[in-house]
Amino acid sequence: MIDVVLTAFSTLRMSKHFVRLVVLSLLVGLNLQAEVKLPSIFGHHMVLQRDHANPVWGWAALGEKITVSIAGQSHSATADKDGAWHVKLQPLKVNAKGQTLTIKGSNTIALTDVLVGEVWVCSGQSNMAMSVDRAYDPDLEILTAKYPNI
Repeated sequence: MIDVVLTAFSTLRMSKHFVRLVVLSLLVGLNLQAEVKLPSIFGHHMVLQRDHANPVWGWAALGEKITVSIAGQSHSATADKDGAWHVKLQPLKVNAKGQTLTIKGSNTIALTDVLVGEVWVCSGQSNMAMSVDRAYDPDLEILTAKYPNI
């Protein structure tokens, strides 16, 4: 590919220094796009489902090797022709102590305070919201609450 570009520019009688500068700029631009990225569903303070093989996926440069690590396990994948990669974590046991999920390729992403437990997905509108002050005895509910992470 570089030979084709050099030949094309040479036929236009451009200086070799200019041609080298253009080719270098193109290569640097390609390298900048090689950063490992994750979808917005993954982030700090997330909860992974316990006792389930959780998938982790994202994008990187074609052929880039990605390694995902958490809780002593490590899994690798290679980005396909579209830059997509995917691994499945082995099932994890409940853990309320935050862990770090590390995704490493050309760059490293470290998601902190990742918990393992029950993940519930709820859907609704205004019927989904109820503040504690609307409970039967809100002051007692607050005083006797045993959920420090909520």
